[in-house]
Amino acid sequence: MFQPTIANGAPLQAVAWKVIRNCPYGWLHPFAYSLQLEAGIGDCYGNFSPRLAAREGDAFAVLPTAAGRCFSRCGAQAADGIVVRNGMARGALYACLFNDGRLLARSSGLALRQGVSFCIPAVLRIGVGGDVREGQLLDAETMAGASCELRLAGLRSADLIMTGGDEAGAVPAGFHLENLVYA
Repeated sequence: MFQPTIANGAPLQAVAWKVIRNCPYGWLHPFAYSLQLEAGIGDCYGNFSPRLAAREGDAFAVLPTAAGRCFSRCGAQAADGIVVRNGMARGALYACLFNDGRLLARSSGLALRQGVSFCIPAVLRIGVGGDVREGQLLDAETMAGASCELRLAGLRSADLIMTGGDEAGAVPAGFHLENLVYA
C-alpha cells in the first residue's frame, strides 16, 4: 500500500507504507490509517530527526544550532500542503512524512536553502508485489501494478477484501471494500 504524493507540483516516487505478508485465505490483517501525520527529516546516513505532528498548512524547517541541527515548526503557514525547508548552511537532507509510525512519503534530497511542499491526496493505492519492504521507495513498475485505488475522504472504517492472487498466478489479485462506515 502506498499513498500517491505530489511534491512541489510533481508526482513523488512512492514509498511502500504498509506491506502485508503471507496472510492466509480467510484470515485478517488489521491496520489503521491515521489522519494524523508526522513530519521529520532524514540524512544520507539513515538518521532521522524527532517527528512533529503535521497537518495541511503546517511549515517546518531544519536550522543550524550550537548542538548541530534542529527540526521545528517555522512561523509561516504553508499556502497548500505541508512544507519542509532545509535552512542548513551545508548538506542535503530528505523531508519525510510518517503515518502510524511508518514512512509515508520522502522527498528527493533537499539541497541548501531548498524546500518541498507535500500535497497528500486522500487516496491509498494497493497492489501485489514481490520483495517489497515497508519504507522502500517503489519503482515505476510496482507503482503501476497497484491497480486498486481507495478513496479515504470521509471514510471512518472499512474491510479491505482481496480476491484472487493465487500462487500459480492464474487469477489476478483484486481488492475491494466492504462494511464501509463514514464519519
